[in-house]
Amino acid sequence: MTARIQKGFILISIVFLPGLVFPQLSPAKYAGAFMGIGVGARALAMGSAHVAVAEDVTSVYWNPAGLTSMKVLQIHGMHSERFSGVVNWDFLGVGIPTKGSFSLAVGLFRLAVDGIPFTALRDPTRPIGEIYVDEHGHTVQNDVYAYKTVNDAETAFVVSFGKRVSPVLSMGGNVKIIRKSVDAYGAWGLGFDIGMLLRPFHQLQIGAVLLDGTSTLIAWSGGRKELILPHLKVGAAYPVEWGMFRCLPSLEFHVDFQNRGSGANIAIGKVGIEYATGIEIEFKRAIALRMGADRGDFTTGAGLHFSIFQVDYGFSQHAELGESHRVSLTLFWDREKLPRF
Repeated sequence: MTARIQKGFILISIVFLPGLVFPQLSPAKYAGAFMGIGVGARALAMGSAHVAVAEDVTSVYWNPAGLTSMKVLQIHGMHSERFSGVVNWDFLGVGIPTKGSFSLAVGLFRLAVDGIPFTALRDPTRPIGEIYVDEHGHTVQNDVYAYKTVNDAETAFVVSFGKRVSPVLSMGGNVKIIRKSVDAYGAWGLGFDIGMLLRPFHQLQIGAVLLDGTSTLIAWSGGRKELILPHLKVGAAYPVEWGMFRCLPSLEFHVDFQNRGSGANIAIGKVGIEYATGIEIEFKRAIALRMGADRGDFTTGAGLHFSIFQVDYGFSQHAELGESHRVSLTLFWDREKLPRF
């Protein structure tokens, strides 16, 4: 058996190992949905077509190979209110380039619906709205009340790295720890991603990332187990410059095997294909206007880069779930541009 065949056999075994070790598990369609939302207001405004575009600390989410484009230390914070403020989505990331061709980053993600009320009738044996005298002799109305509130939170901590293999090729990978909690129940999971960024000629950028490459097992405290299958994102972007203006169009496809049927843009058996497209127009690399379409939903936004800061805003409109707003701030820790006192 040649070395190349051995490597191929090992790779295939790793990818399908969870399915062999845990044959009783069935893939959970939405177990990893919170990690499919995306981070960064810039990305949202461009329709989330970002796998070939990300070149800052948000690459810890979009494509770890993009970390190699960082020149200085970066700190990125994001807050998003989704579906008219019902869901909070937050991200904090730190990217650290090295003097060589290697870059590191860490990211913390949190999706939460906070303060979910658990309700009950004051007296389940009586009709709702009835006026009666309770055991304390008080005249009360039999209405619904919240006897407790709980949080539904999903969190992920990601350690990411990127390495420039050659002048045209960068590779990267993620290790992510997932934590879920609903009231008294909790779950843990461990997953791995691998990404590639290729610049074959001129300004063309081609990106690809295999998410949950070994399949990700989510184990709940009550004994339930969920399996997130591998899924692939492939995208391309081609920046064009005219004097002080820069135009960056991008296109991306997302392929999964979760048998989502009508939940995907295109369904072929168990395979679902979704697409996203976006465009960014920059002036002097300081002011940016953006728009796009994420699985058919319109997105737009803007950005402002001044000194060592970049502020971005993104907006998306969902036909049924309402509006989503996202604001992010990036600090570029460039010592040459830091103010001196």
